[in-house]
Amino acid sequence: TNNNNNNKEEEEEDDEKEGMDEDELKELELAHQEEKNKEASIVDVDQYPHTSQLPLWIQTYMKWHAEMRKQFPGRQLFTNPKAPKLLIRTCLGLCGGLHDRLGQLPWDLYLANQTQRVFLLKWER
Repeated sequence: TNNNNNNKEEEEEDDEKEGMDEDELKELELAHQEEKNKEASIVDVDQYPHTSQLPLWIQTYMKWHAEMRKQFPGRQLFTNPKAPKLLIRTCLGLCGGLHDRLGQLPWDLYLANQTQRVFLLKWER
């Protein structure tokens, strides 16, 4: 049945693409990618049984963070004026080893919690 559903979805997508110009096709592809990203980025914090062993502020932040990601999916987190501010840790080139990248993680998480910002990581390599 999954194959039948996938085939139907592909046919519907092909019908949707018919008659579109290049810009409309790009927009449609972006919308589909955002939907996939939204589904992939939403984490149910209750699925992790050991979170109760974490400090209360981390548990609270994790739930708030998940709620914000649900409320502002995909690029809305960056474009919606009502979205919370962000704290982004990046590695866009030579970032050293794992400790250089993750050593500040506890501080970043604490800072995001204290300033009510959604904490994101972006690594290029």
